[in-house]
Amino acid sequence: MAENVYTVSLSGAYEENRRERTIKAVEILRRFLARHSKVEEENVKISNDLNSVVWEYGMERPPRSVKVVTTKDEKGNILADLFKEPKTDEKKDTKPKKKVKGEVKAEVKKEEIKKEEKIEVKKEVKVEQKKEVKAEVKKETRKVEKKEVKEKKKPAKGRGTE
Repeated sequence: MAENVYTVSLSGAYEENRRERTIKAVEILRRFLARHSKVEEENVKISNDLNSVVWEYGMERPPRSVKVVTTKDEKGNILADLFKEPKTDEKKDTKPKKKVKGEVKAEVKKEEIKKEEKIEVKKEVKVEQKKEVKAEVKKETRKVEKKEVKEKKKPAKGRGTE
């Protein structure tokens, strides 16, 4: 049993009408695997996993490419299956250590406290800004009032006022 891995481009299916794209993608897949395995298209069998990946987003949006593993049996049939990445030990090392429930709760509480402190600081800053704006408005209104009072006190120039 020979096993091969292929990356099949299904982008040619996007040249079809919307309602025929995934059907065309399956045809492209069968034709590609038959050509590379040197068998007839009728002898290519697609697994359920591979078929579900191709049909995952419906008839209108097949994937642009699919990675496939093929195996050839004694009768000359080709079984196409979805390629699955082998698991490596490197990924196990990168996982964070499991935390005890108490530690997790303590971290969550610390994060909540930090968020609350940030909110309080923002509120304080807003209150201070409002106070400053109010003080400026009061100063401006006082200036305007003083100008109005001065204008009223000035005697009018003209006849009979001298």
